[in-house]
Amino acid sequence: MKRVMRLFSRRGRWAAALVVLCGCGGGSPSADRQAARAALESALESWRKGEEPGALEQARPSIHVSDWRRATGVKLGRFEIGDDRAFGTSQRFKVRLWIESAKGKTRFEPAEYDVVDRPEVVVARVGDR
Repeated sequence: MKRVMRLFSRRGRWAAALVVLCGCGGGSPSADRQAARAALESALESWRKGEEPGALEQARPSIHVSDWRRATGVKLGRFEIGDDRAFGTSQRFKVRLWIESAKGKTRFEPAEYDVVDRPEVVVARVGDR
């Protein structure tokens, strides 16, 4: 558990810093809507498949993900990506998550994610900052 929190803290701080730096660019356009949605879908699908949190950092283009729920090791049963809107230099998405407990019960959980596609692709759960 300590290792997970240390890993999350390092990645979470890095992702938050990148989002903040990108958001301070004044006048920069928001992330490309289709590319941001594709990155978010890749991140959530990777989680659903049970892949390691850093697996997408090896992809091309690499995707850096910051999500406290994923970092705790819970399973994602399914997800639905809903409405999105420009939010500074990012695209913000509303997402419906179905989290599976160790006892096999599924619980619905609403979430929001910010996706930045410049200079690198970052998917950060709102509230992870």
